[in-house]
Amino acid sequence: MKNLQPNIYATFPNVEALIDDLAHKPQFNPMQWAKIMYLRTKRDRFSQAHLTAAVMGILVPGLKGT
Repeated sequence: MKNLQPNIYATFPNVEALIDDLAHKPQFNPMQWAKIMYLRTKRDRFSQAHLTAAVMGILVPGLKGT
């Protein structure tokens, strides 16, 4: 992601530095949500609430090692 969006990820030296940010509920406006390309064809399957729950309930605890 540092290569794709360097100005956003420059402040994160490693994955561990992202954990606290990932633990917070994301704030997407409708236009931002529509631009998430890798989900475009699966929007009926992966809602914003579903993905938020997965990040906060699975990804964050996994990165924390709990």
